[in-house]
Amino acid sequence: MRTILIIALSLFTFMGFAYEPVPDTSIHLSEVVISARRLEYFSAGLQVKSFQQEHYERFPGIMVSELLVAQSTHFIKTYGAGGLASISMRGTAAQHTAVYWNGFNINPPNIDMADLSMLPLFLFSRVDIASGGNSALFGNGSIGGSIHLSSQHGKQKKNIRLAISLGQYTDRLIALSAGHGMGKLNLSTSAWYNASENDFVYVNTTRINSPKERLSNADARQAGFLQEAQLPITARQNIRAGFWFQEREAGIPPSMTMNKSHARQYDRMMRGYVQWNLESGHLNYTLKTGYNHDFLHYSDTLSGLDSKIRVGMWTTEVELSAQLSKNTQFTGGTNYQQHHADVDAYEAGANPGQFSLFLLASHHFPDYDWLLTAGARKEFHSDFQGIPPALSLGWKGKLANQFYGRLNFSGNYRTPTLNDRYWQPGGNPDLKPETSINAEAGLDVELSKENYEAKISAGVFNSRIRNWITWLPSIHNFWKPENVSDVRIFGFETSMEANWKYQKSKHRLELAYSATRSLYASGSYKNTNTKPQLIYTPVHAASAVYTAGLGKWALQYTHQFTGSRFTDRANSNKLPPFHTASVSLVRTIKIKHSSLSLNASVKNLTNHAYQVIEYRPMPGRTFSISIIFNLLDHSEPKS
Repeated sequence: MRTILIIALSLFTFMGFAYEPVPDTSIHLSEVVISARRLEYFSAGLQVKSFQQEHYERFPGIMVSELLVAQSTHFIKTYGAGGLASISMRGTAAQHTAVYWNGFNINPPNIDMADLSMLPLFLFSRVDIASGGNSALFGNGSIGGSIHLSSQHGKQKKNIRLAISLGQYTDRLIALSAGHGMGKLNLSTSAWYNASENDFVYVNTTRINSPKERLSNADARQAGFLQEAQLPITARQNIRAGFWFQEREAGIPPSMTMNKSHARQYDRMMRGYVQWNLESGHLNYTLKTGYNHDFLHYSDTLSGLDSKIRVGMWTTEVELSAQLSKNTQFTGGTNYQQHHADVDAYEAGANPGQFSLFLLASHHFPDYDWLLTAGARKEFHSDFQGIPPALSLGWKGKLANQFYGRLNFSGNYRTPTLNDRYWQPGGNPDLKPETSINAEAGLDVELSKENYEAKISAGVFNSRIRNWITWLPSIHNFWKPENVSDVRIFGFETSMEANWKYQKSKHRLELAYSATRSLYASGSYKNTNTKPQLIYTPVHAASAVYTAGLGKWALQYTHQFTGSRFTDRANSNKLPPFHTASVSLVRTIKIKHSSLSLNASVKNLTNHAYQVIEYRPMPGRTFSISIIFNLLDHSEPKS
């Protein structure tokens, strides 16, 4: 109830002035988020996929995890509806993917991975997925890749967007967003509430005769709001600020081998930042500071467990960018993070700090249409000595006609999490940081004709991660993390995007396939002839998305395939491959400056029974409908 009151108060306060007749004299400034700018200018050779808001605005209820399931071949490890969802990029662990919000790392430092099921997609104006090591660009943890979420907006027109969605299993969502420019001040506000009972019926194959059972204790509820503000001070100077509050309360359902579960989990997160930017000639100065706070309360009346976790992270970064010439750019700066934790399972407080220096450079060769980038970062950590510098070297450019090539080499690192070091029993303060050497190469072909354009990409990647951290049973009958293995990862990726028009209709087809081997190269298996595949790392994955539009109608069909996954380190047991299909139909109605969109969707169209995690059933065929109302003010700003 408290959260709903906060949301209502923030919205009604905002809406109270949203329609005051204040002249809009906002000054247009650079609207590129720092992390997006680094990806654009200094990531040559990396595979970067971007999603703009128009790609997903018709689906208001989905999370970032669902976007990646539908439109990438990265493996999303989910424990079922309403449960934790984490990502494995190119055969790495969830801790090897850093998640950034407006340039701030939001991975909680106790586990160093973000729950993608708590990231509502409609909050973000842009999502960038960078595959491959990029620690030189962004810092600790970016061994497998990084996810960049932008909610920043520039000059705002008056707009209101209301979305309501209903589905099976009492699924319900209401989301409201609004933007307005008050003189120079630009504001955007979003708030939402969604809930589901998730009590679907599944076939329990672990019991005799495989009876049908209804999932219990699987209800989940989320609510939150996001407030962003931008204030241009002069034509070349601005201040941005944002605050994001969210909470979730959910049951943890029993696995297929359990009779019942009374476990519950409450999550609360708060994130805020302030950023100052100044453009002066060929120089750009940026100073930003932000704070992340995560709270988790786990309770289980059956086992008597009751645990509370509070972790926080201050981040301050200073950056200077220089345009030395028309084709040469440099960016350098410092980043400081201070972690703190209050965790029942820690014997003492954990308050480590880390400081890094970084320098990035890029040069464009216009005669060849080539871009060369280089980067270096050195981190100093209060708990570790001798973290090697992260280095990167990348190239992309035109080879001939429609053919383009790309290369990237990088050295990356990840420090152990707070749980790895401080959890009792089991925490290991003697762990070493993980390090990796990554390399990748690719070829892109771009085709264009009247009413038709396409891009075909193919690439290979290879990496070796040393001092891989794994929790293993100890001689004292509890689990303990150890630097037990070196891991070798190599694979192949290919994708195609095609857009064409036929008479009055528009069409888009996206295809992707990846093959990934992620092997224990040494360590606990160094004296054997086998090099097992990492658990829950499918070798094969594929996806297809087809979209067709005709007038006010739009149809989208998606299909995903995930190969078999081993569930133990010895590779003696595996889950079978699975595929899912979804379809949605959208009707858009224009009403003067406004629009109304009606969306009907079916997920798991073939009603395929499958498990992503062993003994955790996934929903069968599900139906949902949504209504999205957009009210836009197209009036010209007054001078």
